[in-house]
Amino acid sequence: MPIILNADHCKNFESAKEVIDAGYSSVHFDGSEFSFEENIKITKDVVSYAKKINPEIIVEGEVGYLRGGSEVHKEKIVIKEEDLTKPEEAKEFVEKTGVDSLALAIGTVHGIEAEAEKINLKRLKEIKKAIPETFLVLHGGSGTDDKDIEEAIKLGIVKININTELRVAYANALKREIAENPEEVKPYKILAPTLEETKKVVANKIEIFGSRNKT
Repeated sequence: MPIILNADHCKNFESAKEVIDAGYSSVHFDGSEFSFEENIKITKDVVSYAKKINPEIIVEGEVGYLRGGSEVHKEKIVIKEEDLTKPEEAKEFVEKTGVDSLALAIGTVHGIEAEAEKINLKRLKEIKKAIPETFLVLHGGSGTDDKDIEEAIKLGIVKININTELRVAYANALKREIAENPEEVKPYKILAPTLEETKKVVANKIEIFGSRNKT
């Protein structure tokens, strides 16, 4: 099975450089907290450096702002219109930086909300039309409506980040194992169920994404 090593959410040039030098297959520079102009400048520097070290490395940029963190949110996170990726900015960003892929803000948040998150499919269509040759990435995939995910893939999403759902499965299995076997001290026995539960989530996502190799 081919596996790549991806560095997610590098927040400055130095952290991106560190993983590039370490031989990572892919690096994501998240400049969403900078101004649009500064985001372009640093991302362009990351792309230039990365390609000099390894022309095959995948460089992912980000335009738009994803709210939330890797946790289960008790309250609904309000997504503002200005948070969303604008098609014209996506086009300008890709043209000026040369990124291979682009992370979008199209309705999801980091973490899991009580109600399934919905993807702004209309905005995704507009972005795909603006940058048809760029790989599109969906962050905040945990807790997102399965049908929206499937539709987003049809509309051009090629990479989906899942984190919180895996952590929740791991944590719940660990709590249950310790509660049911309070005298157990062997780490390999305590941790075995956590890995099994995490694997179930991964297998389910592979099916939803249509990523299983049929050969």
